[in-house]
Amino acid sequence: MRAVLTRSWATDSGEMVRPESFDSKYLVLYLFTPQDCAACLFELAGLSRFSPEHPDFRVVPVMGFSNADEARQTRANLGLDIPILQDPQGELVRALAPPKMPWKIVVETATGKVLLEDLPAADTFAAQKFLGRLEALERR
Repeated sequence: MRAVLTRSWATDSGEMVRPESFDSKYLVLYLFTPQDCAACLFELAGLSRFSPEHPDFRVVPVMGFSNADEARQTRANLGLDIPILQDPQGELVRALAPPKMPWKIVVETATGKVLLEDLPAADTFAAQKFLGRLEALERR
């Protein structure tokens, strides 16, 4: 996991970023592909609104097996104001090895330790439950 956080990745805007350099205690990696379900992508939009109110968390969308144009279009369609990390060859997705896509992984930024993993929320109740789990982490 540390290698994933210390490597530079391109965003949909062409900027190179290293997840470990984000100013947050936790990273919420949201791994998805352009073909994932609409409800799952709706959850990503909700998570992106969670971060500004909870500075300990940084939501990092990771779009696998796609190009920058697809990511920019997805970001525009969802109204996201956060960049999407590009993983056109699926290298990051393979390194994280989610059992299925889309997938959420919460990582402690300083150590790379995986704290939570979860399926995408298929409904509002499940999405709220996940946000509650994040808030519990924040209180630790």
